[in-house]
Amino acid sequence: MLALMSATPLDQGEADRLLAPLARYPQYALAVSGGPDSLALMSLSADFARRQGALAPVVLTVDHGLRAGSRAEAETGGSTSPCRTLSSTVVSGRTSR
Repeated sequence: MLALMSATPLDQGEADRLLAPLARYPQYALAVSGGPDSLALMSLSADFARRQGALAPVVLTVDHGLRAGSRAEAETGGSTSPCRTLSSTVVSGRTSR
């Protein structure tokens, strides 16, 4: 039987602990799909980099083609506030099912 899942927001301390391994890099890239979880990761990562005095992450938005509309999601994800200030490139990926 699957356990019920619930999501609670991360506070800044928890986000910082999760992203801490990235602090040793002056800049890093995030591979995201452009959905809501990707937007959250971009926002958390950008805030973390700013607090660390590091360069903002570069975003590689992948159109994975797994869902109808994934291309549109990938194309609009990086332009959504608060992620507009991040450098973003959309790449297409093929998956085998």
